[in-house]
Amino acid sequence: MSITRISPDTFTYSLLNRVALKVSAWDLEPIEGIGSFNKHESIAHIELKMYRTNEQDFPRNKVIWNVPDLSVVHPNFKSEVETSLSFFVKHIAALRGKTIDLTFEVNDALLDVTAHRHNPFENATNYAILNCFGESVPTFRKETIENLKCSLDNYLKSLK
Repeated sequence: MSITRISPDTFTYSLLNRVALKVSAWDLEPIEGIGSFNKHESIAHIELKMYRTNEQDFPRNKVIWNVPDLSVVHPNFKSEVETSLSFFVKHIAALRGKTIDLTFEVNDALLDVTAHRHNPFENATNYAILNCFGESVPTFRKETIENLKCSLDNYLKSLK
């Protein structure tokens, strides 16, 4: 016999319950949200836009990355964002009882290059989704965002 531990971090996902009625009523027109996550040794910020995918587009559910590839800093960057977005696509299908094809645009993504444990982008993305539906979520002050941008830019330049 073999036992495998599954370790879902369900806290930020459970927060989707707060906006379930708004998600169900959403007209699928473009909406935007901002999410930040700050936990010991884990800091990330993301800006997201989402809307219904044009019926002629392929793939049906997709992410448009309007940001630099942060995988050089945080190897799980894209997979963490995609995990959260994939869950949301399943969540909206469950709420509505039908498949909804969505396009997501990641328009800003930042992290502290020294602190990226605990799936920071997965959690920040969940908060951004909540914010898309008007939920008040943790966000960074403008100065903090600017400091993160500067630090990240300097770090990326040092890799070249």
